[in-house]
Amino acid sequence: MIEKFYKKLKSLTDLKPKDEVNNVFSELCKYVVENDKKLKVNKKILEINEICSKAEFEMEKFYSKKIANSQNPKQELKNFIYYQNYEKLTKLEFLNASFFEENIKEVLFVGGGPLPLTAIILATNFQVNCKIVDYSKEAIDLAEKLVKSLNLKEKISFVEKDILEYKDEKNYDLVYVASLVFGNDFQDEILKNISNLN
Repeated sequence: MIEKFYKKLKSLTDLKPKDEVNNVFSELCKYVVENDKKLKVNKKILEINEICSKAEFEMEKFYSKKIANSQNPKQELKNFIYYQNYEKLTKLEFLNASFFEENIKEVLFVGGGPLPLTAIILATNFQVNCKIVDYSKEAIDLAEKLVKSLNLKEKISFVEKDILEYKDEKNYDLVYVASLVFGNDFQDEILKNISNLN
């Protein structure tokens, strides 16, 4: 079955959101959830993961632009297909983190992408200040436009930099690390650099 998904994904010439792309990824997600324990990491699965990352970036770009350019960005954000899930998950993560650090006010994000939903939800619902460090200029540019459209510029700031080169004297109460960091060849170096920030 993995071979089937691998061939389907490799045949896609454009990973922007559309029915064909959405259907393949929906099928893949369903398969992974149902067969999680049986799957063994191999070269094809790593390549599928890389394609998924590219497709997610395209999806985030699409929705970031759509929300920022809409007449009512706040409402358009709430219409985003995954917004409710993100909101529930972010609240749960924040409440869990609050057991260890009661007064969370400053949060660092390692990676944010074009659609930094977790930071947006934290800034909106918990009045947290968020700094997002991302190496992608395109992601930062789109995310900044989105944040501006949501009137959150005072709460969310951006730094375009590779996290391995990032230095900061500020003490953060909480650090979020993008899931794409895990499995990365530099994962250990990245985590070490983050731990040296505070």
